[in-house]
Amino acid sequence: MPDRYFNDKPKQPNWPLWLIIGGCAVLVLWLRWEGVVLAAIIAAITAAVMHFRPDSAEVETLRASVLLSIEDIQAVLSDYEHFLHGTDPEAIADRTMLRPALADETSVVPEIERFHELRVAAERFCARVQVRFDDADMSVAHLEGLLQATDRRAAELQQAWTQARHVARKLAP
Repeated sequence: MPDRYFNDKPKQPNWPLWLIIGGCAVLVLWLRWEGVVLAAIIAAITAAVMHFRPDSAEVETLRASVLLSIEDIQAVLSDYEHFLHGTDPEAIADRTMLRPALADETSVVPEIERFHELRVAAERFCARVQVRFDDADMSVAHLEGLLQATDRRAAELQQAWTQARHVARKLAP
């Protein structure tokens, strides 16, 4: 199933690289030693342009923003895990007396059900983002789309968590 958030990057055309290699070969055959020097300079410039993209600062900024959004998602997931498995008195009281309905993953209360659906989806999303995020050649457009997706998911999950806690508190005995 294709992932709407992770479109594979379009393949870059190879013809400019082959044109440069062919031009360097012609220089070497035509000018001999001087051609080798010129070809080496052209190859170094080509490698620098391909390796150091002008938008690298923007890419790094976007990557940092995506990581912050993922941290927001993981903070809500961590809050839920603490609520569910925390051993401190506040977590135990919250789980057993104040909001027991929130611990029920099969709840039919719409707000609690929505939170659990978003929580499960967010866990899968974070795992997929981590795998895709290791790709060092992500384009600016790809990172912008990923940032929008992570921001939207973080906001939805935070809102659902707040609503579910509020409703669960109202349902408490």
